[in-house]
Amino acid sequence: MKERQRAARQKLRARQAERSEQEAQARAARFRKGVGGLWDWVSGKARKIRTQNETEAAASQKRDAQEREAMIAGQISVRRGLQRDLRASQRNSARDRDSLRKDVAFYIGMASEPVTADAAVQRKRRGRREDRDFSM
Repeated sequence: MKERQRAARQKLRARQAERSEQEAQARAARFRKGVGGLWDWVSGKARKIRTQNETEAAASQKRDAQEREAMIAGQISVRRGLQRDLRASQRNSARDRDSLRKDVAFYIGMASEPVTADAAVQRKRRGRREDRDFSM
């Protein structure tokens, strides 16, 4: 999972870098060259284009940061879910191990005491007494 998430982040970084380069070229292409560019500079059109380009560049950086944050938040959410499932599985395993230990101890205890008719009757009587509830 860690490697997949790392690869996804690297892919996003590469895609964003490529898009950023393309957008920068498109913004640079708005400026005219030569006499037309000089006229734009004199008339103030170049300043408007530069302001527009700066605004778009800031917006694209903000968009890219939000995409990165969204991806990271999603990856963290997935990891939390997996961790929650893992902890639940560990609790269930511990509960099962405890139950098995109790069963083994019970059966070992049964094998250590001699099996006689009296012992079987005693066990039955003990069970009946424990089942009764004399409290009121």
